[in-house]
Amino acid sequence: MKHRVTRLLSLLTVALLLSVAMPVMALAVEVSDGNISVTASSASSGPTANNDGSVTITRKGSLLGAGNATITITNSGDSTAKIQFDYALTGKGTAKLGEAAVQSGTYSGTLEQGGTVTMNLTGTAGLSAGTGTLTLSNFQWTAVSESAAAVVTFDSAKGSVTVGGASVSSGDSIPATGGQIAAVAAPASGCSFLGWVNKTTREVMSAAASATLSVPQAMEVEAVFVGSGSKPYFGVGKQVTVVVPGQLVPYKPDVNTYYVPTVTRLYDDLSEAAAYAEESTDQKHIVL
Repeated sequence: MKHRVTRLLSLLTVALLLSVAMPVMALAVEVSDGNISVTASSASSGPTANNDGSVTITRKGSLLGAGNATITITNSGDSTAKIQFDYALTGKGTAKLGEAAVQSGTYSGTLEQGGTVTMNLTGTAGLSAGTGTLTLSNFQWTAVSESAAAVVTFDSAKGSVTVGGASVSSGDSIPATGGQIAAVAAPASGCSFLGWVNKTTREVMSAAASATLSVPQAMEVEAVFVGSGSKPYFGVGKQVTVVVPGQLVPYKPDVNTYYVPTVTRLYDDLSEAAAYAEESTDQKHIVL
């Protein structure tokens, strides 16, 4: 009887180890008319192409180990391009974009032909073992034009801008070498910086004062400074559900989740902000 119990425990241990180690095959799907490929290795399932154009990858943990899946997004088009996509983590797990831990957001960057960006998805181990699911969506591929340049505008009374270390004036046209410009915004005393905005689409390109902006084509970029007497700005954002991994209780929405807004577009006209939020199916509210 003792030998049977020992053998059973050994078989269970092997099964648990295999549940973590088994997924090793790298699979791939193509999106954005074949210009972007998504590859996942060591995933429990996926990448799976969904009808809405999104891609889903899962990684299941076990009692003995969390397991890790590597997701590679490749510019498989015929030229250098701006690559953009949204990502969202659900379930029990953690995710990284490069070396940074992430939950949800948008990746936007310029990649050479064959260039890649890497994400990692890890399940949850132990008594609270579970599966993490990473969904990539809203893929965009935009070829970089040889004449790409950004006309940078800003209120010089409320801040200054440097590009490549050199000061620029509002209205200057800046060549985008390789489809990118390295810009730094410095708000004046008593003022604040809200972000870099595509003046045509009102998309927030980056909220960081120091940022490498993707400029695949000729475009206008606004460095938004605010201070005393400034006109109001209205940010349109998504309501993102954030799942807290590793809870030692059964999953409950009021215990394991919280909600955060992420601003994706910035307007100086409330009616335009409201119109965009109303017509866009993935926007949930206006952040004033």
